[in-house]
Amino acid sequence: MLKEEEDIFQKLNHQIQEAPGLVEQQAQKLLAQYIESGNFDNQFKCYLLLSEVYSHLGNYQKAREVLNPAEKIAVDHGNLQQSAKINNFKGTIHWYQGNYSKALVEYLDLKQIAEKLGDKKLLFNAYNNIGMIYWIEDDFKTAMEIYRKGFTLLKDTSSHNAANVLNNIGICFLKLGQYKEAEEYLLKALLIFEQENDLKLMANSYLNIANSYLETGREEEALKQIEKSLAIKREIKDKWGICHCLSTLGRLYFLDGLMPKSLAAFQEGIAISREIGAKPLAKSLYAIATEYYKHSGDFLKALEYHELLTDTWQEMTQEENLQQIAKLQKDFEVKEKEKENEIFRLRNIELKRKNEQISIQKKKLKSLNDNLQKELNRQLELMRQKDQMLMLQSRQASMGEMMACIAHQWRQPLNGISLITQNLMDGWEYNEFDRDFLFKNCQSMLDLVEFMSNTINDFRNFFRPDIVPGDFNVKDIVQTTLRFVEHSLKQSNINVTLNLKDITAHGFPNYYSQVVMNIINNARDALQEKQVKSPAILIKSFISQRSKHAVLTIEDNAGGIDPEIITKIFNPYFSTKSREKGTGLGLYMSKLIIENNMKGKLLVKNTPSGACFRIEI
Repeated sequence: MLKEEEDIFQKLNHQIQEAPGLVEQQAQKLLAQYIESGNFDNQFKCYLLLSEVYSHLGNYQKAREVLNPAEKIAVDHGNLQQSAKINNFKGTIHWYQGNYSKALVEYLDLKQIAEKLGDKKLLFNAYNNIGMIYWIEDDFKTAMEIYRKGFTLLKDTSSHNAANVLNNIGICFLKLGQYKEAEEYLLKALLIFEQENDLKLMANSYLNIANSYLETGREEEALKQIEKSLAIKREIKDKWGICHCLSTLGRLYFLDGLMPKSLAAFQEGIAISREIGAKPLAKSLYAIATEYYKHSGDFLKALEYHELLTDTWQEMTQEENLQQIAKLQKDFEVKEKEKENEIFRLRNIELKRKNEQISIQKKKLKSLNDNLQKELNRQLELMRQKDQMLMLQSRQASMGEMMACIAHQWRQPLNGISLITQNLMDGWEYNEFDRDFLFKNCQSMLDLVEFMSNTINDFRNFFRPDIVPGDFNVKDIVQTTLRFVEHSLKQSNINVTLNLKDITAHGFPNYYSQVVMNIINNARDALQEKQVKSPAILIKSFISQRSKHAVLTIEDNAGGIDPEIITKIFNPYFSTKSREKGTGLGLYMSKLIIENNMKGKLLVKNTPSGACFRIEI
């Protein structure tokens, strides 16, 4: 009869992942029978089974409550084995909810009972759980030492318990940056879990391996592993695990620019984290949501989620500190001296570290809040300016607007044609006029005229929504653009240094050329105005290691831009030049072209030599 009952409990334990609702019903029926018959041992097993079901479903409050009658049975009968199991279950529930201090207390109790009983299996569980707490507190070297102590207690190194330890050691190597060793241990653990067809631990292994792949730059492989884990978590209805996967996926999709997928992942994750009360996961998801809405320009939403992030973090910190203080007092009164000294030492270290973290986080949170508010105010001001511009445009003839922009773009080509004409006259006067001289100068004028013609088409097409972008060579565009301004640069004795690589960008090459010309012309004007003795412009192109985008920098040695106006130079109609020399549209149009039409970035900064403009698409 005992063997038959044992088989029933084992069968129900295996069914928790697949049918938790059915297991709960059967466990309740069995519990009623054993209460009626007065079988306390089986009542205890039923309570543990129910706690496991509720924990799996994410109902941690109910999981804790159902352990109370089980603990009473263990205490009333003086059964240390049962008390150890209670400690293990309570510790795991506290861990899931982020109450690591309370979890550590339960695991230390478990270790003490195991040593008292001389039970290697219990002691193994205690080492494994305590190691996990050190792992959570980022002390991975200590965690690995404790895990290895537990591993020495195992007889079968290919068992389920061995796989758990291998997996934990692999995670420690991962956190310590030893990725080769991490993958070796994690894959060994996964092989055992797959042989056992343990879906929950298989899913956890996929997540751990994905983290290793992420650290070594294998994002696509990592994404596959996380999606496999999520599929299993959904199959076994592991809400905490689903939420964990969605948190990781939400961030990955965001970093890869898959915005709709990122939005769907973190929204579902936030809903689940609120349902199950998993504050650590909610905190991570709120952070992703903040970044997402900040990136998408919805700063009100970004502030809303950042406030939720701040509130959750503060709640977790306050709850944990209150729990630590209360537990310290209780332990000091009721625990034996050796244990209370150990716990007191650990709590002091923890509280000191937490207080330091609180101080740092408060500063960071204040800075983030201030920055978000500033960014929101800036965006509102930009929208106000755009509204004013639209109102102005509605009162003006659209042709007048276009002609102003065309005039700005034509100014330099007309000057170039004037210089070439003067060059032809000088050549004739000084008897340097020959066929090659004529053709070279005429070709330059034709190029400038063609550029002026293209300018009209480019500005006409600028407002068309059906223009299709394409790939172009940055080096070719820069060299072509320089041909249009080389006369004026030579006339000003400006030395242009090129450090260009054959890199490809995606967008509108004509627009890109206009932006490059605008920046070069501004650099030329600044060098002339400040009468730099050895005027120079340095143009470089390269691929950004961070974003993998094509980058072009144009730097002069004119001493830089006045810090008081550097933030205004991209504003429409803002110019430091006279009305005859500038309209204030050049840099504004350049910013609009790069950031609105090409989804790139146009930035400026001062260097020790002068101003440096950076185009990244």
